[in-house]
Amino acid sequence: MPLPLHDLSSAQTRSVESWRDWIGQAYFELEVQTPDSAAFEGEMQCWEAGEFGLSVVQSSSVLYRRRRESCRSGGGRILVTVPLEGEVEFSQFRRQAKCASGTFVLEASDEPYEFAHAPASRLLVFRAEESALRDRVHDVRRFFATGISARDGLGRLFADFLHLSLPHVVRDPGRLLPLLGPQLLDLLGAALESEPEAIGSSLSAVKAAHLARVDAYIRQHLRDPELSLEQIAVACGVSLRYLHRLFHDAGSTGRQWIRDRRLRVARDLLIQPDRNVSIAALAYRVGFSDHAQFSRAFRAKFGCSPRDARAHQSPGSRTARPRP
Repeated sequence: MPLPLHDLSSAQTRSVESWRDWIGQAYFELEVQTPDSAAFEGEMQCWEAGEFGLSVVQSSSVLYRRRRESCRSGGGRILVTVPLEGEVEFSQFRRQAKCASGTFVLEASDEPYEFAHAPASRLLVFRAEESALRDRVHDVRRFFATGISARDGLGRLFADFLHLSLPHVVRDPGRLLPLLGPQLLDLLGAALESEPEAIGSSLSAVKAAHLARVDAYIRQHLRDPELSLEQIAVACGVSLRYLHRLFHDAGSTGRQWIRDRRLRVARDLLIQPDRNVSIAALAYRVGFSDHAQFSRAFRAKFGCSPRDARAHQSPGSRTARPRP
């Protein structure tokens, strides 16, 4: 009988059936095929809190298949698989990727795929909601089933931070995963936008770098309700006209970008374990000077009130975050 997910901090099995159940609990429903079920061995370490999960997976040679009929389950999740040892092969959206140490790959739960690895593979897997990544990356699905480099730049920063987070999450997943998860998504989003594939979008590599610097400045000054585009342009060393062009090419406006960033940061704060901070204080923390205005803007963007969003995000819950 498979262990409940909250007991899967460490589990070993020689049963393909148990392995399939554990994989389904940790991620979502997957078909599992092995060349020799009698010789199968698998080991999993898994930690989760709210909408984030982190796991280390090692097993005999295996093929995972996500069937079309299973794609309605899984709640729009993504898996980011970072091979620690060995190589994986992954296909989705009519694309194929081979990933070994020094790369990582993204998988979507709501579309069919195949994922296979050799017996010596050891994988680090980060689970999150796809809607949260879409908030950070323009046209995110162009990066699925594509090998993303973790050898240098922001890709390496993401992979290194994921590795460094693991021993801390092991000690206190209920508190630390909700804190570290949004930061991992921020780094992942920045790494994806720095990929060569992203250069073919409406933002060039240079513009993407400028926009990343602008966004970082906005994040650092969210508390300031008077934050202005003129202030941002001066601080980032660009003209006001060029700043407007950056936001336009990213499909937004300056005012909309700042407000969306305030609301997204507020949403991330709402799911953290510290519930002693009132919603009014949280609104002021991200630059809203009026609590009622914050609540209206939050509901308009996410389809629920801040209070409802907080109530549905408790440690261990698998409830999806509000809609993007």
